[in-house]
Amino acid sequence: MSRKSSDVPILTDYKDFSYGFPAITMSWVHKYQPNKELHYHNCLEIGYVVEGSGEEMIGNQLYSFEKNSLSVIQQGCIHDSHINMKSVEESGSTWKFIFASPEELGISYEDFGGYITKDANMLALFHMMYDELENKSKEYEKTFFSLLSCFLIYAKRMAPQNTSASVSSFPYEIAKAIQKIHSFSSESLSIPQLAAECNMSVSSFTRAFRHYFGISPLTYIHDIRLSAAQHMIQNTDMPIESISAAVGFNTLSSFNRLYKKKYNISPSGMRKNYKR
Repeated sequence: MSRKSSDVPILTDYKDFSYGFPAITMSWVHKYQPNKELHYHNCLEIGYVVEGSGEEMIGNQLYSFEKNSLSVIQQGCIHDSHINMKSVEESGSTWKFIFASPEELGISYEDFGGYITKDANMLALFHMMYDELENKSKEYEKTFFSLLSCFLIYAKRMAPQNTSASVSSFPYEIAKAIQKIHSFSSESLSIPQLAAECNMSVSSFTRAFRHYFGISPLTYIHDIRLSAAQHMIQNTDMPIESISAAVGFNTLSSFNRLYKKKYNISPSGMRKNYKR
């Protein structure tokens, strides 16, 4: 999967549709890479998991995927797959992708960020779109246009209420901070520390961050870490206190309070309900 070089740590995986129909297919095998960087596309990405399983960070949410999962990721939405989650073993995965530019096709749609789903209608539409692009049967362009229009309606309908943060471009300073936040380091991250590492004042850093993500950097950090914690609660037997420390919370009490505020249930309650 080719990527366009950049001087920022979040890369643009640029798809060039200038020499043909603005939609292509691609197959890809994903594996965990220790230094893999976040990236985003200049187009819509729809990915189908043929085999395997893992975790994918989309915007500020962590999702699990497995065979027959479908990822829907809007232009500019930062993401990466096979995140190195502590104590969560995973295999590699094989994917089929459609990359398309709805704008170039004349299709308008609302912002839905990105997410993982197993919705039967969206899966059926994906396979039909993929076959049209692969086989290029008579009038496949018109057929694909109609199918993608329907798919995007379903995509908006099925999207979570909290859509993932999307960007068109990042200043170096903000990209550097995002990459550090997504590292899943257990170290404590403070806003003054991040601002200083970006050579910005706290007020300038916070204002710039809100401009690109619509939320404060502290809220973004909490969303990332709580999402990772939820995944570990549901997929491991690690003690809650160990999970709290692993995702970077200084105290168990603050972790419990913020977790309950976000998910309307305590971490221990989530684990109990999930294992029933």
